[in-house]
Amino acid sequence: MNRYLVLFDGECALCSGTVQQLLAWDRERRLRFAPIQGETARGIFERQGMKGDALGGIWLVERWGEAGERLCSQSDAILGIFGVLGGWWPILTLFRWLPRRWRDELYGFVARNRYRWFGKVKKCGIGDGEGRILP
Repeated sequence: MNRYLVLFDGECALCSGTVQQLLAWDRERRLRFAPIQGETARGIFERQGMKGDALGGIWLVERWGEAGERLCSQSDAILGIFGVLGGWWPILTLFRWLPRRWRDELYGFVARNRYRWFGKVKKCGIGDGEGRILP
């Protein structure tokens, strides 16, 4: 079974709220979550040869911890998450037909303004999400 890990900004109120909602929507419990500021994300970025301090936003790690581990970022990550969720959520992956540049521009606009619109949190306050939130 494919393992999915969502890396999110643990200092972002919008991101933390979105993770709480995803925990509720993911009835099959296919997603795990980790803040970008944590050791789990740091290990993944090191394994992929990426500098963690320069990375932000949302990431979807497909085949997490397995051979062929793959990272998706920005709008590809969001659409990938919708594809993993059950119910009617996968229909939103139809937005992949839009050019990635357009999707990422919209994502970037929200990402640049997220602290101003929704605020920051000092520490990720989600809890452990029944063992689904990793350090």
